[in-house]
This record gives sequence, structure tokens and C-alpha cells, in this order.
Amino acid sequence: MIVPYNRWYADSVLRNRLLREMKTRNPSLRALSESRAVCASMGFERPPDERAVRWNKRPLVWVTGKETKADRVPAQDFVFAALKLAVDEHETWTGPVSVLYRRAVTSVGGLCKAFDTFELGSEVGCH
Repeated sequence: MIVPYNRWYADSVLRNRLLREMKTRNPSLRALSESRAVCASMGFERPPDERAVRWNKRPLVWVTGKETKADRVPAQDFVFAALKLAVDEHETWTGPVSVLYRRAVTSVGGLCKAFDTFELGSEVGCH
């Protein structure tokens, strides 16, 4: 289930409906992570509720909660061919995406290998 963080806190009707579907009443990330994995995008400068929840870094996301080792995807398995094509064609969306990937690379250095494969290392701050 993907829910924009700002909607989770701002839209009580949506939040209560989702809490019923998840069979819980406590809207805190800590409570949610007791029964399932919770992911936060690297689109955030830092993970939400950072002091209340222990987050683990994964490629392109922070994760907390019930996570199995089988769910982990190695950083080098992410393919960024679409970004390479967009950079080559000077698409307008490459700027914001590059900022997001630059933040992810800072947190998960293993991503550089995948970016280098597509000649995007310098675009996202890999050395």
C-alpha cells in the first residue's frame, strides 16, 4: 500500500479507512511497523518520525518494521536505463530525479555501480 506521507497525517478519513483495512487503530509508524514493513522514499530529505522509528537504508528507500532478508534487492540490480535515455535527450524531469538519486547514492554507496553501468555516475554524484 502506498500512501503519501502528507496525506496520511492531513486526511483523517483516509487514514482511518486504511487503519481499519490494516486492522489496527494506532496511526504511528512505530505501531504500523510492528506488523509489516514500512518504507519511506528517498524523496524525503530524511525518514519521517526519525526519532521514534529505527530506519534501515535500502536502495532508494528507508525501511522499518517486519522485513525479511528475502525482500532485499541488491543495489546493483536497479537498472536506470530510463534515466540515461532522459539525460541523453535532455528531458525536463532529469533534474529532480538526479537530486533524488544523488541523495540515495549518499546513503547507499553500492548504487554507484549500477549508475556507472549506465554511464550516469557523474550525473548522480558518484566518484
